[in-house]
Amino acid sequence: MECENIKVDYQNTPEKFRQAAEEALSFLVEHLRELNAIQTECTQLALYAQRGIRIPKKPKDEKGIWELFKSSYGKALSSFCSKELMARGYANCMCHEDTDAAKKRGEKEKIYCEYGYLSSGCQLFVTMKSPKRVIVEAFFEDAGGFLPTRHKLTLTYADGWQVTDKRRKGQSMEKWRKDSM
Repeated sequence: MECENIKVDYQNTPEKFRQAAEEALSFLVEHLRELNAIQTECTQLALYAQRGIRIPKKPKDEKGIWELFKSSYGKALSSFCSKELMARGYANCMCHEDTDAAKKRGEKEKIYCEYGYLSSGCQLFVTMKSPKRVIVEAFFEDAGGFLPTRHKLTLTYADGWQVTDKRRKGQSMEKWRKDSM
């Protein structure tokens, strides 16, 4: 898989699984980018609503925007995540914006989303030791370039790839913690 700003390491994947690992990774990145787009759109709608700007055919208040976010995000997740993973929760927060700090630096307002690192830059470590399971570990700087953070996503194959587990580990954390999507 070739993507700008993403470095992929297949060192822990035997050559015989490399093609399958690439397919699983492409599948995952495509779906995470879709989630990122939903987060970005809904966060932008919330910012507009706070400023009194109304977008035709879009929710006009915070409650409506959250309902749109939850339903759109849930629909996207259901196409590639296991029910068990979704039961942990999802769409718990939208993105956060860097408005004031960006203005002070003379920069444009930035919106940081959960999977924005797929555009801003990250390292992905892919481990596949069997044809039915892939672990993708993402290492990235947290929103705004602050703390190094890691996500670990497990994909399993049964009539197609599906994300079955997600974990998070911050710089100060010794152990992986279960995370929601």
